[in-house]
Amino acid sequence: MYYLQSLTGKDVFGKIFKNYIQQFKYQSIDYTNFKSFFMDILKDLISADKVKEILSKIDWDTWIKSPGYPPVKNDFCKWNSIK
Repeated sequence: MYYLQSLTGKDVFGKIFKNYIQQFKYQSIDYTNFKSFFMDILKDLISADKVKEILSKIDWDTWIKSPGYPPVKNDFCKWNSIK
């Protein structure tokens, strides 16, 4: 989630996550539901070029199905300094 937020920006991700919670409350879902929802709502919030750029940076299969560390090192210290 942090990585997705770092790609989309805090405001856009906040809107995505709020809509996600609203749509799927009281349901059990898997990552494919989230992935589809994320890609669909992202298209409504930002330009097509930016969507393409963001989605090109997400390797869903590696994040979900591969063992070990995440494919991208998150810099939590950097994010905390952004206001």
